[in-house]
Amino acid sequence: MLYEFLIENREALVERARIKVASRRAPQVTAEELQHGVRLFLDQLIELMRVSTTSNAAMILTATRHGEELLRIGFTIAQVVHDYGDVSEVVTELAGLTDAPISVDESRTFDRCLDLAITGAVTEYARLCQRSFESKATGRLGILAHEVHNCLSLAMLSFETLKGGRVAIGGSTGGVLERSLRRMQGLITRTLASVRIDAGLVQRKRVSVCRFVEDIEVAGLMEASARGLKLVVTRIDPDVEFEVDEPLLTAAVSNVLHNALKFSITGGRVWLRTYVDAQRVRFEIEDECGGLPPDATESLSRPFDQQGIDRTGLGLGLTISQQGIAANGGEIRVRDVPGKGCIFTIDLPRYTIAPGVAAQDALQGDAARPAVTTRRVLVVDDDVDAAQALQDILVLEGHEVRAVHDGPAALRMAPEFQPEIVLLDLGVPKDSDLVARELRTVLGDHVLLVASTGLKEVGLDTTLLKRIDMLAPMDL
Repeated sequence: MLYEFLIENREALVERARIKVASRRAPQVTAEELQHGVRLFLDQLIELMRVSTTSNAAMILTATRHGEELLRIGFTIAQVVHDYGDVSEVVTELAGLTDAPISVDESRTFDRCLDLAITGAVTEYARLCQRSFESKATGRLGILAHEVHNCLSLAMLSFETLKGGRVAIGGSTGGVLERSLRRMQGLITRTLASVRIDAGLVQRKRVSVCRFVEDIEVAGLMEASARGLKLVVTRIDPDVEFEVDEPLLTAAVSNVLHNALKFSITGGRVWLRTYVDAQRVRFEIEDECGGLPPDATESLSRPFDQQGIDRTGLGLGLTISQQGIAANGGEIRVRDVPGKGCIFTIDLPRYTIAPGVAAQDALQGDAARPAVTTRRVLVVDDDVDAAQALQDILVLEGHEVRAVHDGPAALRMAPEFQPEIVLLDLGVPKDSDLVARELRTVLGDHVLLVASTGLKEVGLDTTLLKRIDMLAPMDL
């Protein structure tokens, strides 16, 4: 059995692992790591193999405790990840050399122990970093930078571990990667919402409530699945509308739903219900978090105040949600359901039109809307993503579009496609001036050449201006 093999060959494994660790180029190897660390890493894997016969919860608890022990001793997270990997490789090598009778199931259990050991250390590292950082008096920007950097570091460490091939993407390390990316996405979304609120950049337009809920549901279902929860969403009349700043409200409602999923007990349910009457649209998000602590409703929206056991994040989410909902003319309330969970209610005004105005709008709508003339447009940009995005936007507007990524390709495409408009990136390979001159020769004077650039200020000489009809800075 593998557990007995580890016990019987403990000293041989330690010596082999020391040689492997000593040959590592990065991260830098320390004397403490070679003298005591290698033995400690092996012993921790042996301990995980021992408790693997009891329960998964015991393994997770043991892995977290080991991670905390290693980090408090002074090992860096990079040393922890690499040393566990080196010890694991040595076990596999020696087992192969000695023809040890190790079953496939035992090998899988060992890989799971390795996965949990690394996950426990990485998770504990994040928690200790968070606690250390929060003890200092810092501003919101500093906290945000720290949080994003922390998420990115965990994601990169998880990715490097997965890239090694010993740990499956569907395991605990893959879970750390997914959670890190989702946290980073949430941080950026909420911060952008906060900036827009502070700057007064609220722009409302008519939005279908049904479509709005569907967009919220898509992301919610993925997160619910990752957390082992079921998300239940009610349907409403697709003709109901409200007038809101959609990105801002999406960030606000998504954050409330994220918190409901974050704090609900695994295996439980979260409900997203929508109610409509003549004047109002009301969303209800109900979770199964077990209920709120006494007086918690007073501090839920307090900046930097985190609730519950899972203390990841800035504690700014509900504050920004409250501001975003208020900016859209609504309000948010919370009701505790002791022993079960809580219900967040988001109340917003419904978009309504006076009967006379509605009839007048219906008659004038088509006349007021300018006709769209379909054009043939050639996009020339060496940034493939920017070219694709611009092509997609123009196609949605009803235009026929082709995209190429350098000057020679543009000159090959032009005679066949005969574009009416060319959007030419100033930084395209093969000088833009030369490309513009040759396009004008090939296509004649009827084509409109537009110079596109992401730069705010561009110096153009007169020869280029003679050949390009328009300069249009484009922030792509």
